[in-house]
Amino acid sequence: MKKIFHFLNQPYARQSNSTSLLKNAVFTSVFVFLFLFIFQPFGLSQVDDSRKLYVFLGYGLVTLIITLFDFFIIQQILKRLIKQHDDEREYKLRDQIFYILWVIVTIGLGNMSYTYWLGYTSLAVSTIIRFQLYTLLIGIFPATLFVIIDYNLMLRQHLATATKLNSKLGHETELAIGDLSGDIVVLTSDNDKEKVELKVTNIFFIKSEGNYVEVYVRKGDTVKTILLRSTLTRVEEIVHDFSHLFRCHRAYIVNSKKVRHVSGNSQGYRLQLVDTNHEIPVSRNYSKKLKELVMCSK
Repeated sequence: MKKIFHFLNQPYARQSNSTSLLKNAVFTSVFVFLFLFIFQPFGLSQVDDSRKLYVFLGYGLVTLIITLFDFFIIQQILKRLIKQHDDEREYKLRDQIFYILWVIVTIGLGNMSYTYWLGYTSLAVSTIIRFQLYTLLIGIFPATLFVIIDYNLMLRQHLATATKLNSKLGHETELAIGDLSGDIVVLTSDNDKEKVELKVTNIFFIKSEGNYVEVYVRKGDTVKTILLRSTLTRVEEIVHDFSHLFRCHRAYIVNSKKVRHVSGNSQGYRLQLVDTNHEIPVSRNYSKKLKELVMCSK
């Protein structure tokens, strides 16, 4: 049981690409249409032959409308709610399974309403329960299987890429230690009253923390934190000319020359830095930049 809970609590990369969401919605609606048209379960074989094709196409269309609404509206609402509740919370595999169950329930309600509109059923509590059971029977297995397969494919892909990046990092860790150049960057607060002058190669990473940023830098033999009232976007603009200081997450800017190891999970990558126990997440939007910096490093 512990293994199951551990598996369900693994990070999961939620689909946000509009094209992918549209493809998933079309696939779901086509699956519902073909399943009903081929097997004609739950008494649908009694539908008049001259109307069957149009009736079953209607079920597919209702499914398409419901899934598009869930994918493009409900998913964005849930994303904002999670962010408001806990800005650092990762999306989990269990979250995706619960979300899929929600999609199945809404598809069941939509198709029940469509069946009632056709005059094939009455509107009652027993009807709602029956349609939910029908929809669960049809959709729960392929939906869960799809999520698990998708999770494992992303996990394998990211693990393979992480291994390749680590082989490129190789024994270059020592190049990330110490001062390699005299490049200086001046970080300023939002009101320009506070200024921090730092050697670029002493910066490990910069983290957004509310209305402030935390700058993790080398001070002698230790890593210290400097607090500055600023936004990460403002800092990103200031360090723009230093390509190895790159935005890897909405809350982090990291020095790629301080990376000693890259690990992968289904959501993407996490960076382990020299001389610190901090693990820095890499969002999918910034994965390409990470690969470019590591693979092109010398």
